Amino acid sequence: MKPIKLLGLLTLLFASTIPALAQKKAKDSPTTKDNRMAKQMDKSLAGLSKIDISKGSEVQKAASTQLKDEWLVDDALRLINAEIERGRKEIAGKEKEYIPEPSKTKYLDKDLLPLVADMPEPEANLPLARQLMKPNGGEDIYSKYIEKLKRIREQMVEIAKKTIPDDMKDPEKVKQEAYKNAAMAEQSLNNNPVIQQMGGIEKLKNMTPEQGEALAKQMSANVKSNPSAYSGKDTDPRKAFTNKMMTDPGYAARFNGMNDQQKQEEYKAFLAENGFSNNSPQGNLDKSMADRNKAATAIAIGKRNSLIMEHVQEMTNVVGGIQQKTDELFSELNRQLSEEYQQRVAALPEVEHGEAGRSKETHPLDLAYQIVRYPINLQNAAANKLVWKSKVDLLKVMIADYNDFLEQYWGKDKSTDWLMIERGSMPPAIVVSMIDQLIDLTKLASFLSNQNAGWQKNYEMIVLQQYD
Repeated sequence: MKPIKLLGLLTLLFASTIPALAQKKAKDSPTTKDNRMAKQMDKSLAGLSKIDISKGSEVQKAASTQLKDEWLVDDALRLINAEIERGRKEIAGKEKEYIPEPSKTKYLDKDLLPLVADMPEPEANLPLARQLMKPNGGEDIYSKYIEKLKRIREQMVEIAKKTIPDDMKDPEKVKQEAYKNAAMAEQSLNNNPVIQQMGGIEKLKNMTPEQGEALAKQMSANVKSNPSAYSGKDTDPRKAFTNKMMTDPGYAARFNGMNDQQKQEEYKAFLAENGFSNNSPQGNLDKSMADRNKAATAIAIGKRNSLIMEHVQEMTNVVGGIQQKTDELFSELNRQLSEEYQQRVAALPEVEHGEAGRSKETHPLDLAYQIVRYPINLQNAAANKLVWKSKVDLLKVMIADYNDFLEQYWGKDKSTDWLMIERGSMPPAIVVSMIDQLIDLTKLASFLSNQNAGWQKNYEMIVLQQYD
């Protein structure tokens, strides 16, 4: 199993509601949003006109008055918040859908859930984010936590290496052996009369784990009652070779054209390929059955892994949809505000500045722009944190899904464990993959906090006239 990236860990879905709402508003009043931005700019400029804007304390009072106006909380933002909450509930419902009964073994919980609980969240309070983040990129709670995760990850990698038997530690050898085993086992299954009667190997691949287990039991019972009928080949190697000659004219013609030495080598190769070499008929039958059972288990494990990937994609789409619509909403609000600002700057007359020449006096507009923009950033930070929490919820469901997977297959028998190891699906390897998701989520939390700190710093410097 390759590590899963969310992360990018991180299906969260509502593609049509916001465009529909925007279209409705456009029909009702084409200038609704622009009028709102104009209204807020007018209000801010009116407040600034009554004070000495060269004094930071007075500008701060004027800005604080406007912050009390919850003009930004409109229908679109309420819809975003409602969809974020709906998405989180949908993810919680997915866990019950994917894992109807809670896992008993909790292979991953003891290693991962405490780490999830300790993960630092994005700081959505802009002044607090400004205090939290180091101005020169120094060590902060996020970098410290990531270093902790990396140390644990290294430990889990070492545990994973110890879990792998010595004869499986050569990556290329394991890869080739896995391909060979899979091909031989699948061919063995495909040749079996029982499988053919049930629709062939493709139908078997689509079976549920329960159906696969039932089939294995059926095959075992049938073989005990009639070995030769269900072995998929003659237990006598000579009869099996004769049957191949009779049913494959091309092979028969090629074989008959060989000299005696070549025929002996070809016959030996046939025995080896079909599990007859120096073995008793019963031993060949046992090996054949073991191969088929291994193939059935391998297919079931592969399907379970595929289902987990489908689950992750479903939840990622839900989160991604909400993230996209959240970004679109605040991008549009900022675009409208910037457009309003640019129009007002364009309407300003140029004034004489002595030797410096003529230019436009934009300082009052600059202050008004930042005062109006600040509550947009406040709401954006709060919405981003809710989306981030939805991604954490997604990770928790992934952990529960893999717990259920491990409970079903890990530690049952040596053969099944080997199949899991070949696919990198033993517990420590999955923990490593989940830690990678935690690292990505922590980096995202750090990015959001830094972004929020930057918004606060910009507001303090321009509006509050406070400098580092």
